[in-house]
Amino acid sequence: MQLIHNHQDIALRKWTLPVLLALAQGHTRFSGLQAALPGITSRALALALRDLEALDWLQRPTQGFLHYKPTAQAKAVVQTLQQLIPFPLESFTSDCVQR
Repeated sequence: MQLIHNHQDIALRKWTLPVLLALAQGHTRFSGLQAALPGITSRALALALRDLEALDWLQRPTQGFLHYKPTAQAKAVVQTLQQLIPFPLESFTSDCVQR
């Protein structure tokens, strides 16, 4: 039960889902993610990426250029969100950052 609470706490942080959705839309570099999410600070993005990695929703390369990739589990989360949210997920990320 504690594991579920830990995952829920991380997943419901302000930037976790918008960053995940931006990754799913193909933004794989730090600068691309930052450009896709107006209003996010470098620190907030770094923390969100760390949180996604802790959830095993993000693969961080160990060599070369940093291109972040959502894991199969993260892709399943995005597909579930697409079924639950009656509007395009792209508008979700832009609406969240405007608030």
